[in-house]
Amino acid sequence: MTTDIRSATPADMETVRELCRDYRRLLIERAGDRGEAVDAYYPADTFDEFLETLETIHAAPRGKILVATLHGEVVGCGMLTTFQ
Repeated sequence: MTTDIRSATPADMETVRELCRDYRRLLIERAGDRGEAVDAYYPADTFDEFLETLETIHAAPRGKILVATLHGEVVGCGMLTTFQ
């Protein structure tokens, strides 16, 4: 099993967005009756719009989007940004 971490490419971004949607669904599922806490951080009505801005929010030199690949397929992601 080969897992690699690399910078995301434009071709990866739809998969990254889908992983983010899956993450939000998982948080809501696990939050149970506290789902409003997830919605406070990731509002349902603006979440897809937010996902379209990921490349801008996490643009170099202050940010980065990384993907984890397994046998060449993107299976995870992480993002970082510094704010000034």
